[in-house]
Parts: sequence; C-alpha cells; structure tokens
Amino acid sequence: KKNSFGYVQTCFLTSQEGLEQRVQNIIVVEENANLDIFTGCLSNSHVKDNVHNAITDIFIGKNAKLTFNMIHSWGKSSRVFPKVRVYVQEGGTYISNYIVWEEVKEIVSNPVVELGDGAKTILQTLSHIHAGSRIDLGGTIRLLGKNSSGEIHSSAVSSGGEFVTKTAIEGIGDGSKGHIDCNALLLNKKALVTAIPELYSRNDKTQLTHEAFLGSISNDEIEYLQTKGFSRDEAEELIVKGFANKSIEKMPDTVRQKMSSILDNAK
Repeated sequence: KKNSFGYVQTCFLTSQEGLEQRVQNIIVVEENANLDIFTGCLSNSHVKDNVHNAITDIFIGKNAKLTFNMIHSWGKSSRVFPKVRVYVQEGGTYISNYIVWEEVKEIVSNPVVELGDGAKTILQTLSHIHAGSRIDLGGTIRLLGKNSSGEIHSSAVSSGGEFVTKTAIEGIGDGSKGHIDCNALLLNKKALVTAIPELYSRNDKTQLTHEAFLGSISNDEIEYLQTKGFSRDEAEELIVKGFANKSIEKMPDTVRQKMSSILDNAK
C-alpha cells in the first residue's frame, strides 16, 4: 500500500525427486512504500534432479523502495532458472542481494531492471562455485530516466566449477550513471571464471564505468597466516571467509547473520 512499510519472508521448497517446480511471482510496491523481502530456496536432502523455473515481475512505484534478499540452499543436483524483470518509477529504489554459497548443479539468473527519472538500483551477488557446478549470475540495467543510477557488484569464490557473469548497463537518460565491478577468487587450477561487462552509452550526458579482479590467493597471504600458527587449509579458509564478509558488508543485518552461520558451518 502507499506510504507503508513491510517485511515479508517466503520460502520455496522441493521435496520430490525429479520435480520441475514452476512459479510465477508478481510483486507490487506502491508509491512511497518500503518493503523488505527475505526469500530462501531449498530442497530436502534426499531430493535429486529437481528443476526450479520462476518468472518474477516487480513493479516499484514513485519514491518507493524494495530490498529483495535471496539465499539459495538447493541440493547438489538442483537446476535453477529464475527470470526477473523489474520496473522502477520516478525516485524509486530496487536493491537485490543474491547469495549462492552451498553446492548446486546449475543456476542461471540474469535479471533486467528498467529505471525511471531519479530511480536507482543496486544488484549484488555472492557465490561459491563448487566442483561440477555451473553458475551464471549477471544482469542488465537500463537507465531510461533522467539522473537514474545503477550498480552491479559480482563476487565469486570458485573451487573448481564454472562461473559466468555477463552484466550490462545501458545509459539512455540525461545525467544517468552506472558502474559494474566483478571480483573472483580462484582456489585451484580447475576454477573457470568468465566476466563479461558491457556498457552501452546512448547519450553523451551519461557516465558509465567498470572494473574487475580475477585471481588466486597469494602465497604471501598464506605464508603470513602460517607464521601465526595456521595450517595452509586454515589460512585459505580464513581468506575466503574474509572475502565473503567483505562482499556482504553493505547487505542488511539479516543477510549478514545468515551468511555468517553458513560460513561457520561450511567445511
């Protein structure tokens, strides 16, 4: 409703082997409203070869704000294909925090966000790509309105799977600004990371930037921690946790607390 504030928690569960789950979501945040959504996705431990297909349309009204938090906990053989489109009206804000840390077979998620005058969006992803996994997390922002702004931040740790992040920002409105960055930590020689940032300037009054870092943990960092009494495996674990915590430091407390629990329980 207009001028309201709300918090919603949802969960998608698959409990049947080989199930294809098909979901359609419509989210409307009306003028001057503020909504936080926390969504978890999981499958029972015995479930194999499940597929999740979801179509989500999000409409954010004038001066409204939506913070959408997603943490995946699918099974090792799950395949997940969400399709998201977001429409943000004048002065509105859309923030997406998307985390994939536990092992999954395949995820492909490339949301599209369209912004009106003075609207803004921030798309943040953090993922751990395990051996045998394929994770494709990208996104497109269309800066249609005057003084609209968008950011895409991709962070990934790969221990042997394939990670692709294809991101794009299209600057159309006068005074629009966009930025893309990608940081990936490669833990072994089997890790495969592909970062494809695309910037499209349709207006000489737009400003678009990008930066990226893809690399392994330096031996200097490992050796320093070893001098403090940590084994090599313990040192690597500390560095990965530090990388993950740095990536989520601007996310809501609920997300950071859940991620802290996941990291503490991770092997």
